[in-house]
Amino acid sequence: MSTSSSRRLFLKGAAAIGIAGALGTGQLAMQGAQAATLDIQNIPLDLRVNQATIDISGFTLSYEVSGLLPIFENGLYTPYFEIGNYTRDKGFKVFYFISLEKNRMDTDNVYRQTVILPTDMTTGPEGKFGIRLTLRPYNKQYTILRTMVSDVTVNTDYAQTPFIIDLNDEDPYAYDVYTVCQQKMMLIDKDRRIYPYRMATRGDLMDTLYRTVGSPKVSLPAVSPYPDVSPHDPRYSAYIWAVQKGLTSGWSDGKMHPEAVAHRTTMAAFLYRFNEVYPVHVGGTPPTPVVPADMHPGSPFFRESVWLHTRANIDPNFAYKSANFFPDHEVTRAEWARALIMLRLDIMCINMRD
Repeated sequence: MSTSSSRRLFLKGAAAIGIAGALGTGQLAMQGAQAATLDIQNIPLDLRVNQATIDISGFTLSYEVSGLLPIFENGLYTPYFEIGNYTRDKGFKVFYFISLEKNRMDTDNVYRQTVILPTDMTTGPEGKFGIRLTLRPYNKQYTILRTMVSDVTVNTDYAQTPFIIDLNDEDPYAYDVYTVCQQKMMLIDKDRRIYPYRMATRGDLMDTLYRTVGSPKVSLPAVSPYPDVSPHDPRYSAYIWAVQKGLTSGWSDGKMHPEAVAHRTTMAAFLYRFNEVYPVHVGGTPPTPVVPADMHPGSPFFRESVWLHTRANIDPNFAYKSANFFPDHEVTRAEWARALIMLRLDIMCINMRD
């Protein structure tokens, strides 16, 4: 079974529906002309499920809907998205219900969202799941003008733990490590080990970020520009990609040093530069910078470290975060996984899949 379930569902109606019975007289008088131009039944909508899984984090569903912009701009209708248990003979039983809002749309006018629900809200790995998109008159959520229901194939490969044998479910980094492995941002070995407390290397960082954006095709030089990197290295594409995207240029000695252990400042630099190329869009006001107590202007990678320290609590032993960044601390693979999750790069990974 594949890690993600992806399908396209096209919603098409047969004819326009009259809105006089669905809207109040006042609304109709004010917006009748606008409503008359909106054929609610025949607006082309495209709903795609990018991921549907059950694992230790719960029931995860990532979806996107395109074609909603004219509905939002019209203002007379509200789209709703529902997740539930569904079979064709017994119908749909909702356990998650949410209205979709225009301000949540991305700049390309596609509505994307990932929801993670406690497994006990669902019928678990053996359940039959479905999704439903409905269009309803504004302020009349019980009146449905258009609807679509479809079953969803849920990936349960990671529902039974441990699928990583060297990580306990009670480990404070368990969720972070499980999530990045489930998304294949980091890979377990053939023995199902991830070595969470082994130190992360520069090569690990480049490989993970390359996988996060879908391992894009890279124009590879036949001769490696770095004497310590072979064109036959399994991570060669990741290293060249990282250079092309400006995440690194190697060290001053002309080498890449992919096996060098990464420190907190190394991690901060890679993530800061990655965010400049692939920004994670998070709504709201940017956070107020939090300067670590153990760093000051002029410290190596000060800007990058403040940026990461502001956005991520890397040490789960602190409810908020440590006052210190510990810039010279060698980063474990578990800490690296946590930084990725704190920055929501797992969501980026899901949304960048076809």
